[in-house]
Amino acid sequence: MSQHPGHDDVVAGTAPLVSSFPAALTAFLLAAAVTAAYLAAVAGLRRRGDRWPAARSLLWGAAAACVPLAAALPEALGLAGLRAHVLQHVLLAMVLPVAAALAAPATLALRTLRGRRRRALLALLHSRWARVVTSAPVVVVLEVSGFAVFFLTPLHHALAGRPVLTLLVHLHAVLAGYLFAALLLGRDPVRVRRSVTTRLVVLLLVAGSHDTIAKLLHASPPAGSAPGDAQAAARLLFGAGTVLDVVLAVLVLSGWYAAGSRQLARERRRSAQAPRSPKTAVSPRAT
Repeated sequence: MSQHPGHDDVVAGTAPLVSSFPAALTAFLLAAAVTAAYLAAVAGLRRRGDRWPAARSLLWGAAAACVPLAAALPEALGLAGLRAHVLQHVLLAMVLPVAAALAAPATLALRTLRGRRRRALLALLHSRWARVVTSAPVVVVLEVSGFAVFFLTPLHHALAGRPVLTLLVHLHAVLAGYLFAALLLGRDPVRVRRSVTTRLVVLLLVAGSHDTIAKLLHASPPAGSAPGDAQAAARLLFGAGTVLDVVLAVLVLSGWYAAGSRQLARERRRSAQAPRSPKTAVSPRAT
C-alpha cells in the first residue's frame, strides 16, 4: 500500500501508520514485549510457589494480539475507509480492554513487585487522581466522548498523514476502554468497589450511546465518504457493540452471582465452626 493517504484514508482517518508494514511490525514487537513481561512476572510467582490462573495469561496474550491485528488485518482483508477504522476500533477499544481487564495486570504487579516500586503502585491506585478517573461518571464521559468525536466530527479528516495524532487517538480509545472494562469487571484492587447496579447502569449508558452513534453514522455519513462504506461501517460497529455489550452483561451478572455464592459459603463455614451451646440436662421423671 502506498505510504501516501488516498481518498478513502482522508475520509476515514485511516493514516498510513496503521496500515503499513513497518507499523504492523512495530505493533507485533510491542505486543511481544508486553506479553513477555507479563509471562515473566507469572514465572516469578511460580518460582516462589504461588499460583496464577493460566486463563489470565491467555487473556493477556489475546489482548496484546489485538495490537498487531489492528495494524495488519484491515489491509489483509482488503478493507479501506470507515470499515477499516471500525475494525481497528473494535479490536483496540472493545476486545483489547476487556481481555486486559480480565487478565488483572495490576494484581499481578502487586504480587510480584517489592519495596519502593510496590509502594509507588499502591499509592497510584489509591490516589485521588485514580479515584476521579475511575469514577462512574468520568468513565462514561471518557468512553463515549472519544467515540462520538471521532465518528461525528471532522477529526477523522485531521488524522490522515499524522501518525502521532493517530497514535494519541488510538491510545485514548484503549485507555478509556480499559477503564470502562475495569469498572465493570473489577478484577484488580480499587479503593471503591462499585455495586452491580451501578455497573449495569454504566453499561446501559455506554451501550446506548454506542448504538446511537452507529445509527447516526448510518443515517449521516461523513462528508466525502461513500454512503455504502459508511453504512457498512455502521452495521459492523452496531453488531460488534451489541455482541460486546451482551458479553459484558453476562460477565457482570455471573461475577455478582459468584461473589454471592462465595459469601454464602463463608457464612455457612462460620456457622458450622461456631461453638454450640451445651444442652440443658433434663432430670429423669421421678416414678
